[in-house]
Amino acid sequence: MCSSDLLVTGVGNPGLGNEQVDWVGINGTTTLTVNGAGVTIAPYVGDAATLGAIEVTQGCVTISDAVTLASVSLQSSSMDCRSNVPSLFMDGASSATIREAATIGTAELDAGTLRHNGSGDITTLKIGSGATADFSGGRAPITITTLQINEGGSFLDPYQRVSFPNGMKVTRTGGPMVGLLTYDLGTNFTLKREPY
Repeated sequence: MCSSDLLVTGVGNPGLGNEQVDWVGINGTTTLTVNGAGVTIAPYVGDAATLGAIEVTQGCVTISDAVTLASVSLQSSSMDCRSNVPSLFMDGASSATIREAATIGTAELDAGTLRHNGSGDITTLKIGSGATADFSGGRAPITITTLQINEGGSFLDPYQRVSFPNGMKVTRTGGPMVGLLTYDLGTNFTLKREPY
């Protein structure tokens, strides 16, 4: 096992599918920092990689299903992911797409859009006042154990694929979007309000 940090910089976000760097066969507690560039991790059949953290600022990253990692932080960046993500943080004009059976431990969305198109569950999802969680891109049922949405946030589940056994907690922030909440929970459902 090796342990090292890698910084990849560029002159602008090339966009998903146009990444300049392929990361192949790295194992360890590496921190990958991407600034204004793009990286694919373990993109080829038989590749595998282990990372501690991925931090992306105004860049993009594609993560295959052969990657083990601890956390991802996106600042005005984009991600396409097929691996489990224990911790996800998003801010700015970020977008993340989760595919296949990838699970998420804790997702904190301050801003940006999380598109969950896969079949993996989420333990904790916090949707900030500038964020959207969109589940319309898939059909597999998933569970979000703890779901919290702040005023100004959006939760889109038109095909009713998400169950949240602990309910959806709506938090008033008192900010510029007081009382505004966007949600699409499909049709024919019962909504019960309880204080928490």
